[in-house]
Amino acid sequence: MKIGIYKLPALLLFPLSVLVLFQSSHLLLQFLATTIICFLLFYSFYFFILFLQTKKNRSIITSFDNRLIHPFQECQIVIAGNYLPVQSIGLFITLYFDLYQDHEKIETKKYHLYQSPPQHWYFDFCYDRHGFFQLKNFRFVIQDIFGLTQFTLSVDFEYLLNIYPFFLNEIKIPLQLKKGGEEVLQSIEKIDSTDFFENRKYYPGDDPRRINWKIFAHSDELHIREVEKIPPQIGELSLIFAPHSKSIFEYEYISALFFTTIHYFLQLQLSMKILAPPFTQFISIDNHSEKKFNHIMNHSYHPFHGHNTVRTKTQKSSLLFTTSEELEKFLVQKMIDKNTYCIVAAENFQQKTFNFKKKWYKIIDHDNLFMDYYKSKQQMQHQKKRLQHYEHLKNIAQYQNIELNWFYTEGPEFAKSKHH
Repeated sequence: MKIGIYKLPALLLFPLSVLVLFQSSHLLLQFLATTIICFLLFYSFYFFILFLQTKKNRSIITSFDNRLIHPFQECQIVIAGNYLPVQSIGLFITLYFDLYQDHEKIETKKYHLYQSPPQHWYFDFCYDRHGFFQLKNFRFVIQDIFGLTQFTLSVDFEYLLNIYPFFLNEIKIPLQLKKGGEEVLQSIEKIDSTDFFENRKYYPGDDPRRINWKIFAHSDELHIREVEKIPPQIGELSLIFAPHSKSIFEYEYISALFFTTIHYFLQLQLSMKILAPPFTQFISIDNHSEKKFNHIMNHSYHPFHGHNTVRTKTQKSSLLFTTSEELEKFLVQKMIDKNTYCIVAAENFQQKTFNFKKKWYKIIDHDNLFMDYYKSKQQMQHQKKRLQHYEHLKNIAQYQNIELNWFYTEGPEFAKSKHH
């Protein structure tokens, strides 16, 4: 309950303090009553001045500065503006805002603010999923340390926040060609321009402009580029991206694998067609399709809906990036065959165990030991079911002669020192 800036305790304490001040003859009680009255009057005056300053201008935030943000990683965001609340003794300030994606509200975020220079505040932001988000409905909530008063300052400000997926250091997948060939890429390597020329030794009278200085640097012998070779023709790659999962770690890990692979293919100047949750048809992607590719990455959290397209239009050789949750749909509905190379992200539960004996000492601390034991037991049962589910998927894939390549993650550890 709150009336104006006063909470219920203040509404009870103020008239009681006035009554004690004028009716009681006890000096200590009078002192306490005077302190409470002065305290409430001071913050009433402070909030009134703040209200007058911001009444005509609600756009008090002038900048919202953040660095490169990745999921699970804490990032400091700095707010600058005019008439921002000033840090005062006995006050703490909390920032609230609503997080939207695709014009749909996801949740309300709450952060405690810390002041650096004057008119600058910062807070530590962290979110567990990549994407393009809108931050709206900013509110500064100012409270005193005793919880007697509270003033809410609404701000007309919106901010677009981009949380980037992780970029892994290496990839190990096969590059399958349209004509049926297959080449295994074990690591990211640069193409040497000398590979597309025939070379022979230099003889007096040859054009010095055709000297291959890279070969000279390694062999101390002069060679010249003679005839340009025609590079091998590479067909259009077909990729299917279905990262939806209830496990945020599976979702982020398969997104990082997909993002790194596409980045590598674009470096090789390969042409691709991608089928992903935002679309029901294959979308062509090349070095000039950054906007379309970003749209795919930022909206891929939806469940996959392109099953009919996979059945009718997928090529003979294709790459499927998916999670254990989405993989079941592809296998049960027989939307893929042995020509599809599947890359699957899954949580690794095999290394996670619980030692309940170590928890008995917590009885002394009055912790809820039995609730802790119950939750741990439930989690173990959940892990057991997930492991059985993984084995079930592997058996189906083996029966259909489909190769599955599992990439296990034990949480956000895969992201350490691997962002780009």
